[in-house]
Amino acid sequence: EVRFEVDIGVPFKDAKDALTDQFEAIYLRMLVVANKGNISQCAKVAGLTRFHLRELLKKHDIKAKE
Repeated sequence: EVRFEVDIGVPFKDAKDALTDQFEAIYLRMLVVANKGNISQCAKVAGLTRFHLRELLKKHDIKAKE
């Protein structure tokens, strides 16, 4: 079970951006583990291009095999 913290003390856009970042990081870590770090397979499963996936992994400092 994954739970997210929402900060209602900040503007909506900032809270939404923070929540999106949390989701991305968790989703990507789970995706990489489930696909044993295989970037091509991760991209296929996620419905992303390899380029976009690599950019997201870099943004969240997540390592995977090339």
